[in-house]
Order: sequence, then structure tokens, then C-alpha cells
Amino acid sequence: MKQVVILLVITLIGVCLLPVQHATNPPFANPAFQTTWTDQSAPLAQVDLWGSEPLIWRIEPYANAADGRRVVQYFDGGRMELAQAPGGNQTIVTQGLLAQEITTGQIQVGDALTMPQAPPAIPIDDGSADPRVPTYVSLTALVGKRAASRVGAGTLVVPWIDSRGVPTSAPAPVALAATDYVQSTGHNLPDVTTAFFDSDPFGTANWIAAMGYPISEPYWAFYRRNGVALPSLIQVFQRRILVYSPSLPSDQRFTVTDIGRDYYAWRYGTAMPRQWPDPLAGSPTTAIAVPSGYRVGVFAQGLGTPIGLAVGPAGKLWILTEEGRVLRVDSVRSDGSVGHVTVFAQGLANPRGMAISGTSVYVSVDSGVLRLDDYDLDGVPDSRQFISRNVEPAAGTRGAPIVDSQGQLVVAGTHLPDGQPHVVVMVSPNGTVLTTGQGYASPGPGTVYRNQLYMVDQGSGGSPPTLLQFSLGPTGESTTPSLDSASGRVAAKFATGSSVTAVTWFDSNLWPHVPADTLFATAMSGGSGSVVRSVSRSPNTPPDLVEFATGFSRPSALAVGLDGSLYVADSGAGVVYKIVVPAPGS
Repeated sequence: MKQVVILLVITLIGVCLLPVQHATNPPFANPAFQTTWTDQSAPLAQVDLWGSEPLIWRIEPYANAADGRRVVQYFDGGRMELAQAPGGNQTIVTQGLLAQEITTGQIQVGDALTMPQAPPAIPIDDGSADPRVPTYVSLTALVGKRAASRVGAGTLVVPWIDSRGVPTSAPAPVALAATDYVQSTGHNLPDVTTAFFDSDPFGTANWIAAMGYPISEPYWAFYRRNGVALPSLIQVFQRRILVYSPSLPSDQRFTVTDIGRDYYAWRYGTAMPRQWPDPLAGSPTTAIAVPSGYRVGVFAQGLGTPIGLAVGPAGKLWILTEEGRVLRVDSVRSDGSVGHVTVFAQGLANPRGMAISGTSVYVSVDSGVLRLDDYDLDGVPDSRQFISRNVEPAAGTRGAPIVDSQGQLVVAGTHLPDGQPHVVVMVSPNGTVLTTGQGYASPGPGTVYRNQLYMVDQGSGGSPPTLLQFSLGPTGESTTPSLDSASGRVAAKFATGSSVTAVTWFDSNLWPHVPADTLFATAMSGGSGSVVRSVSRSPNTPPDLVEFATGFSRPSALAVGLDGSLYVADSGAGVVYKIVVPAPGS
């Protein structure tokens, strides 16, 4: 039986609050990134932590960020991340624990949620393979092992290691003594390092902010500087690897590795590409019409009848089929279409839709709402249980589950204990019914975005479908709002005679002509389906909804990928389409 070694923390925090900047030259994804880069570069800093310019920025999955994703930017020497300061709305910049992740093989996709991946055999100095130069995988056996304090014990014995991390015998280039011991991780800092840290070498950042805590003891090894292999002292910290080459002039002895480039190549299996993601649309198709400048392709077909889509904690697309299967897309082909697929679950009774929060996959079925947990993200359910049998989900995608930042579920359907139809039911994580909203002609589908619940009321008697907005309260705090239709604010009105099948919010900054916080919805009208999007008029007026993509048979679900792809499940055609926009200048 698998051991549960991660604690799910799925509080949504505000992120991406500052505007993303696009420019001809390599851009800073956010002004806060540029400020950090300036404050931690020369002349304020003695050591180049980042490199001469920003490299690619991405939107990456992170369970504890707003809507499960955050803006990050890579540099030669590390990664910057947008986060929200605890207890407030101030946006701050954090630095990735890249050295810890690449040497332990655990990619952090949440505060306490990791995804395993084998450490790489990449030399830590970016050069070709050299038997004298350690690789990241060779450091795996050396990190995380606590050592005894050697402070005040005289000369610090520092072993040599080779490319395999194996200790070798050789005299030390210089004698060292331990002058600091970091109790939290259990490692010694040699005198040259503590003296270096005392000189404030990282600009406005202290050494912990710049390096993190040490996760290994110091070791002697060869490290190439400008192509020349020099005897050097290396020590792995959480964020970076510190290198000290005593044979160089005093102002050049310390440096850090290009951990940003190495980490990106390891995590994504490719060298650092262009500054903007440029996803491929999949197999060409002429069935769907999209606006000029966009591309559409067939992402998946032949997998069954797709009725639900969701993006998981590792950023992968998940597909729910009408035949009762939950599929995880693990890879894509060279044209951007689906490659390898893992069957996560099957045999589900008449599913309506699914939602993912952390490592939990929620599926609404005939008997209520089912939760499937995959604690170690290996594609095999570790537990399976019904969260609630007190609600019979509405038919079709109207009964798809919605999950908020507290793990509370919202489902449109029938409240079984009293038989009330056409209601919206909020259920706690342990299955307790918290509240029931009434007054709908026909509720669903819905979604949660930035701690707001959005629920469609399909209308009746010639009235158009309406999107209602309900506040779920402050982020991180449990609340039980009134979900009666009369309590909701009208967020959008759809065309009279249409039937809405899915709604989602586009929170990406990767489409220059589509602002973040844009509503997308799928709708049926007159026997054909389309995707519509919102166009804002004024802050206090519901947005206009305009046609965005047409030619669908029976669109049933939407999802936004981390690279800005918009996925559309067309149940009538048995196809998942992908809509992308080319990167600027491509």
C-alpha cells in the first residue's frame, strides 16, 4: 500500500495580479521580476545570480496558487515566481528551489505536493561529460543527509568527489574550518563561505533568500570556469549550487551554476526555447472556424465520447468520457496531438463531468459525487469513495462537479433527502450538505474562478440563459454563501434560445488580443454548437458575448492549458479540439 507522504494544501492564493509585459526583446513577464533582477544584479551584487537577461516565462501548475497555476520566469541562474504575501493582497516574488528539486528528483507542484522525475546526468558546469565533474544525479546520494556540527572542531575534512559522486583521495587545495552550522537542515558552512555571505554579495537579498539553506556538506571537485577545469569547493543549497575556486583572483572565486537552464532542460526535456510558449494545435482540421491569427487542430479522437476536461496538478490534461473512463494525457506528438494516455479509472456509471483539485479527481455519476485520490501522481488511484449521495447530479454536463479552494463541492441537480429538483447543492469535503440554492429554472453548468462561484441558469419560457456570480468569501476561509438564484449577481447573459454546456475563465496572459479574466462558454443553438467569449463594456455592466469558434457538433467541456491552449470537447464528433495562438513573431 502506498504511503501518503504529501499534505494537500489547496488554498487558492492571488497570483498574476500585475500585467504581463510583451516586448520585442526578451521580456520580463512582470515588473516585479525586473525589480528583483535589478536589485540582485551588479553593481549591487558581487555574484551574478540571474544572468544578463530574462529567458522564457511560463505559466506552471502550482496547487497553492490562484486557480492552480502561476506565472514564472526562467533565467540562467534560477527561476522567479509570482506569489501573494501571506495575509494580504501584495504580490511578491519568490525564487524556485531548483537545486533541491533537480538533485532529489522531486518537482514541487504545491507547497507540500511533489511530482517525481529522475535526476539528470548533466554536468553541473554545463559542459560535456567529464569524469572529474559531478552531475546532478551524482549529487543525489549526497543531499538531504544531516551531518554533525564541526564548528570549533578544527580543520574541516572536505572529501573530493568525481562525476559519479564517489569520494576520491586527493589533498585539499586550501585548509578550511567550519564556522557555521545550519540546524534546520543539518549542514556545516566553511569559513570562506560564511565570510562571503557576511559581505552581502547578493544585492538586496540575504543569503537565505538567494541560496536557500544548505542541503549538502561541502565537497571538492573539478568545475569548469571559461572552459578550464579548476579545483573547486561545491555545496548544494536549496535554490542554487555555490562554487568556490580558490586559484582565481579574490573577486572571481565565488559563482553559482546555471541552474535555471539545466533545470528547464531536465523538467521539460528540451533546451530553453523562445520567450513565449508556442503550442502546436494538433492534427489539421477544416471542421472548426476560428478567428484570424488562431489555429485549431484535432488534439484527441478515438478515445471515446469526451464529456469532461480538466488540468491536473502536474499540468497534464485529463479527459472524461461518456463511456465512464477517466484518462490522463501523458505526452503529445510532434504535431501537438495526444500521444500516450493513462487510463486512470473506468466503469463509472453515467458520468456528467469532472473537476480536479490537488491530487483529488471528482466525478459526478448516477449515485452522487465520486472522489478518486492519486497521492503520488503515478496515475493509479490510491483511494476511491463517494463524497456525497445526497444529490443526484443534473443530466448531461449541467451536473458536472465544481470544487472551490476549500475542497467544497457544488453540484446542480436534485437534493435527494427532500426531493427538491433544480437546485444547487454545496457539499463539504466530508460529504455534509452545507446549503441548497433554489429558484433556478434549470441550473448548471458552472465553474469557480478567483474564489467566485459562477452558475448558469438555463432559463425558461423564452428567457435567455444567465450566468450568476456568487462570492465564496475571503480566500482561505470557509464560508457558506447563499446560493439561491435571487442572491446571484448577473455576470453574463447568453443568447435567447441557446443552451449553455460549459463555462470557464481564461486566466492566461499568453493571448495578446484576449485579456486575462475572459469568459469562454460552449453553447448549442439550432442544432449546432459554438464557443463564445466575453468582451467587457464597463466595470458595472455584464459583458457582451461574441462568437469565437464555430462548427462544433455538440461541445460539452472546456479547459485552458498552461501554455494558453483552449481545449474544447465535442461529444457529438468524439473529438477534443485545441485552439492556440502563435507566439509573437513566429
